[in-house]
Amino acid sequence: CAVKSGMEELIKGTTAYKIFCREAEAGRLAHAYMVAFEDEVYLRDALMIFALRYFGAQRESKLGGQILRGTYPDCKVYPEQGKKFNAEAAVALIEDCAMRPSAGDKKLYIISSFEECTAIVQNKLLKVIEEPPQGVAFILGATALSPVLPTILSRVRLLEIPLFSAEQIFAALERIQPGAALNRRAAESCGGVLSTAEALCRGQFSEIHSAALEILCVKNEGEA
Repeated sequence: CAVKSGMEELIKGTTAYKIFCREAEAGRLAHAYMVAFEDEVYLRDALMIFALRYFGAQRESKLGGQILRGTYPDCKVYPEQGKKFNAEAAVALIEDCAMRPSAGDKKLYIISSFEECTAIVQNKLLKVIEEPPQGVAFILGATALSPVLPTILSRVRLLEIPLFSAEQIFAALERIQPGAALNRRAAESCGGVLSTAEALCRGQFSEIHSAALEILCVKNEGEA
């Protein structure tokens, strides 16, 4: 999981991340966090940035590299790429929680796209999220909070990352692809979502753009 420098700078500048850092420095980290972040493409990357801080690791360090590559045994990320977190995976996670950390003195479980978990899966996780074994913590991530059960939300520390400003997105694009022709226009048109801005720079929405131009060029409403 290679976190882009543009996204990393954006996340580290948020109030949510700064709160997490302050709690880590004070030794007051909660046993479960919910990170609300609308950028579906970069949600998992954002959670990994929080995971690095949880373990006090730099991305360039050996530990940081293991966490980002998914090879550190005490940091497990769900679901697997291309899959959803189902009841079977929830049971396996709960069983794994009961095992002692193998590399250090704490374990972290990251569940991305938590809004896609069914009510059954969320209820299965409720008890372990509320009262995890000693040294076990959770960082959950969701692009929307409405599908998350109130019982889950009441048992986690909520950290909300708002949409970024056009200037923040532009600065991030400049770090990723300095001087690219569409950086400014993409930043102003992406609605505060970095992955959308990158897609605009790549011309991913060219068909929609062409259709819009066609509609705008017609002479009357009926033709449109």
